Amino acid sequence: MAKRKGDNNNMGSNKKSKKLSGANVEPGWSGIYVTCVRGKEAACKNEIVRIFDDYAHEFYGPELQRYLEDLKAEEENAPAAEEKQVFIEDLVAQEIAELKDANQAYKTREEKKKEFFSGYEIGCECVIFIRTRKPIDPVDLVLRICRDTQKTGTKRSRYAQRLTPVSLTGVATAEGFRKLAETVLNPIFHSGSPDQPAYKFAIRPTLRNHSILGRDEIIKTLAEIVCRSDGHSVDLKQYDKMIIVECYKSSIGMSVVDEFDSLERLNIQQIFEKAQNYGDDK
Repeated sequence: MAKRKGDNNNMGSNKKSKKLSGANVEPGWSGIYVTCVRGKEAACKNEIVRIFDDYAHEFYGPELQRYLEDLKAEEENAPAAEEKQVFIEDLVAQEIAELKDANQAYKTREEKKKEFFSGYEIGCECVIFIRTRKPIDPVDLVLRICRDTQKTGTKRSRYAQRLTPVSLTGVATAEGFRKLAETVLNPIFHSGSPDQPAYKFAIRPTLRNHSILGRDEIIKTLAEIVCRSDGHSVDLKQYDKMIIVECYKSSIGMSVVDEFDSLERLNIQQIFEKAQNYGDDK
């Protein structure tokens, strides 16, 4: 009996280690890092995917419907052989990370394309990642959710706290980081338009289980890219744009957001608590 008990304990330990290894946040993704209550990562993942989906249909209903209709027409018109080839390539090369998630393992590429959100436990305490798919813009979605929480004084999630959008992810090397930065920042800071505004900006890097790029290197590289033309300048207090950088293991994600401070740094729990306190003071 004692031996059997020991075996069971070993089995549990192996399962726990496998769970904590987490899924990778792959290059070329967009999504939202969500901080949550400790020990509630799995519950938060399931809950927040449903909440994001509800919000998305409220905010972008007609656009999502058009996307699904276009996708259906594309599938109906695609040759069967071509569909099979794409599926195999996708299964082997592009969707390998999702096979680590039991909820994603047996879904076809066509089924995944119809899902606007996929949740991942990434092996980091109190943090999960929600991958978004087109036509969802993670920055716009997060800002809308924060504004709605602020306006209504209600919070739909029990476990979620800060929502950090990343417009695109890349490989966390010096070259990969610069390429990612050019892709994300140029449309905002160097659009090529004669009406390009001059922005004041700040940079907020967050590093988790990451030792490839240093904080100073990240800030210096971004400042060089943004300030090379168009009159932009760094201002840590009165900024127009906040550049968010999320580094996790070998992945790096980036976005540019407005209203960062007025929306409590995108922390819906703090927005909710502040709204409640404001109501109590009336």
